[in-house]
Amino acid sequence: MGAAHRYAHLYHSHYETMCRLDEDAHLNTCFKHFLLFCVEFKLVVKADMAPLKEMISKNGWLQANPTGVRK
Repeated sequence: MGAAHRYAHLYHSHYETMCRLDEDAHLNTCFKHFLLFCVEFKLVVKADMAPLKEMISKNGWLQANPTGVRK
């Protein structure tokens, strides 16, 4: 299981708890940095990011068609 799937699990299963603990901003920041690093160095394929696609686009963390993500 890759890091993207771990983030998907955190968001899907534990996001409400993170919000109650007022830690959601930290999770979002860590994920955004992870995402941008992976895109910059072409470390991830689109399929790996599929579980997080809706959240990524909703938050505007990447352009609609990022050039750094491998096909």
